[in-house]
Amino acid sequence: MATDDDRTLALAGVYQASVLTQDLARQGRCDDAVLTASIDSLFTFDASSTIGVYGNIAALGCGLKAIVNRMATQAEITDFELSRYVMSLTQLAGRLQRDSDMAQKLYDGISNLPEAARRRANAGDANDSELADIALCQGLADVYSTTISKMSPQVIVHGEHGHLSDTEIVAKVRAVLLAGVRSAWLWHQLGGRKWHLILQKNRYIASAASQLAVNGINSGP
Repeated sequence: MATDDDRTLALAGVYQASVLTQDLARQGRCDDAVLTASIDSLFTFDASSTIGVYGNIAALGCGLKAIVNRMATQAEITDFELSRYVMSLTQLAGRLQRDSDMAQKLYDGISNLPEAARRRANAGDANDSELADIALCQGLADVYSTTISKMSPQVIVHGEHGHLSDTEIVAKVRAVLLAGVRSAWLWHQLGGRKWHLILQKNRYIASAASQLAVNGINSGP
């Protein structure tokens, strides 16, 4: 049976993808290790546990911190924007679960990416934290463009300084949005519901803070 901690981990995956999207669009860069961790989750099809999708708690540190520090407030425009990304991704995942043809197309698109790229994504090499293989992101971005981008609601990404005119940044944004949908799908499977984001947010915040503390990860921004 899914627990609050399981649902929090999956939601952290959604928040992490949203933070990456925001960083790429507004700053033109993001934490490469966090990016790699999110991308890796797309290639874990048969994990035996929720954390198995991501490898370990550290891989979700960014998302767990975002739940603790940003889920409870929309005082800053960036927090409101982040919440909007999270809501859109959870809505898309819910609709995808009701569209078996699109879900199969998405699965086929990811699983049919070049074998070398999939092996790289599954390597889990801590020394390879920089996601230098833009071809992998471009492949995932193409999958996103032919599947998720055709669905409603579309994720409207706002950027600064022309970053979203850079093809490599756009590819990374679409790849991490795809990872966000994957985590949102898992969250729904574990019993997550849209109303949880408002009425149960304190439970998610408490669970995220606890999991960070247990694993010795600073919960600060």
